[in-house]
Amino acid sequence: MSIIGFPELYIGTEVTFTAPSPQKWVIEEKLTEDVQQMTKWRLDRGAGPPFAVFKYVCHSATDSEKKAFMRIYFQIPIAGTEYQRPEIRQQQATPPRKHRELDVLKDLRLRQCPVVPTLLAYKEGKQGNDGVVPDGYITHVVWDKVPGKSLSQDKVWDPKSGPLREAIRVKFRDIWEELRRYGWEPGMPALENIIYDEVTETMHIAGFRDSAPLDPEHKFTDMTFVDWGLAIPPSNAGWEKDNPRILRFPRSDETGSFVLVHVSCTGPAPLDLSLTATEGESPYVSLVKQARLKELQAKNYQGSNDEWVKTVSLILGQCVAPPNEPDWATGLEASASISGSDEDNKEIVITIRKRVQTITQRLGAFTLTQDDEQAVELFEWTGITAARAHTLEQQVSSLTSRYRLAEDTIHRLNEQLEELMHAKTEHENRLVANFVQVLNEKKLKIRNQQRLLASSTVDPTKVSEIQASIPEESHGVAEKSHSIKRSARKMSDTDDSDGFEQMDIDPIKTDPDASNNQDIDDEEPSTPHPLDEEQINSTTDDDSSQDESAQLKRVSPARDIAPPQRDLPFAKRTGGPIKRTAPTQPSEDAEETGGETDDDEL
Repeated sequence: MSIIGFPELYIGTEVTFTAPSPQKWVIEEKLTEDVQQMTKWRLDRGAGPPFAVFKYVCHSATDSEKKAFMRIYFQIPIAGTEYQRPEIRQQQATPPRKHRELDVLKDLRLRQCPVVPTLLAYKEGKQGNDGVVPDGYITHVVWDKVPGKSLSQDKVWDPKSGPLREAIRVKFRDIWEELRRYGWEPGMPALENIIYDEVTETMHIAGFRDSAPLDPEHKFTDMTFVDWGLAIPPSNAGWEKDNPRILRFPRSDETGSFVLVHVSCTGPAPLDLSLTATEGESPYVSLVKQARLKELQAKNYQGSNDEWVKTVSLILGQCVAPPNEPDWATGLEASASISGSDEDNKEIVITIRKRVQTITQRLGAFTLTQDDEQAVELFEWTGITAARAHTLEQQVSSLTSRYRLAEDTIHRLNEQLEELMHAKTEHENRLVANFVQVLNEKKLKIRNQQRLLASSTVDPTKVSEIQASIPEESHGVAEKSHSIKRSARKMSDTDDSDGFEQMDIDPIKTDPDASNNQDIDDEEPSTPHPLDEEQINSTTDDDSSQDESAQLKRVSPARDIAPPQRDLPFAKRTGGPIKRTAPTQPSEDAEETGGETDDDEL
């Protein structure tokens, strides 16, 4: 339920009390929330005003180390009117609903009960204009937080908690006897109502929101342990000798009638029983001895003796069906009939049968004879039945709570599993969608590039430049060595040029033919590439002509005579002279040849 706009329920709110003494408590943490919502239809039929109960941990405004519990009861709007205007909700205000917890804690405080938490403060008032129901009632109850923790099923029934469980039982019996003197107990006693401190071995009883009167004359029995969850009823009989059972058997001789049978244990054996029955007019009695149970079998009974003992124990309410044999008791039934016409010598015969589909087999019977001197205490029988019903109700309530808790856990886990499966599917779909999107973008880019290449005009010069800038792997090591040699020859030519420049300072003549011959002799062992030879021939011719003209100009600058024709050393390899071509023609031929060579290599 939303408490937005209701600051009195906010964490950190300071609540002022005047009873039983002036004090202030600060809300620290919310523990539980119980909303009893009601419709207008239920309210008109006397269900009482709807209300909510919040439980908090709080601390004293003057001492934050002093802890306590606070419970707040307050009226809430009728279902469907939560968001109406405050003046409309104000019309729903009613006198305070009676909550027994405050009255019980007041009484126990007044009588100074030592085994329950002490009532510290309380306040009964009305909600303000910012309340969920303006002018509706609101009640605060604060009680002491005693040392220890509430017991739980896991704590008490842990296989290693045997000594602790026995210590708790011993202490609980003393505490219960003390609580019985004050006439109050929790309406639905359970382990959670027992607060036990293992260090100090102190115990308190708490949880009086749904309290019930406790008869001071009521005696403590083993059933008390069962009621509070400190014992589990065993399957064998004899554990509740001081707790007789009242059984009801339908009459087979008169439709709609029945007999009541009071069963109590009288001997050391589990099935040493005393039976007292009545059909509403006369008493009937019988004794059952476990040693003589075989006499009660039918003549055609074919089962074992152990099966018969279990059958009689189940029919007389001394045990339950074994959990490891859930189908064993299927079809077992018992009915009563009255025989005898004499008013003083009638008998009640309780017959045990087993029904298998349409076949009914008689297993046995036991007879109760009329005894008018036997007293039938119907009031006592009614009390026993009510106590038994209360015990069963507590067990059903405990099992229902555990079932609901398990069901909520399963439901929550299923929701988480569904969320994970949904997230997994959504994630996979997103991955596939992203992959498809990237793939389509790549395909589109490839198609656009293909269209662009198909529609574009290729410039052979650009292609040649690009191909020339990228070394071809197919040339291998020979291409690299040729490149290195070409670089060496260029460096040698540069060095020669540097030597000619020094002739201006030092007029020592050098023989260019000797230099060329030296280069050629150094390069003769290698086998040049045909293209390299063509490029080298062209380069050598140009460089030689430039060197010769420069030398002639330095020797006789006044003479303008063309240099004499000479044979290049490369003629030794080719076997004939190399033809000179026009100065512009070699560059064009080299360019064309280079382009064709690059295309062939691609």
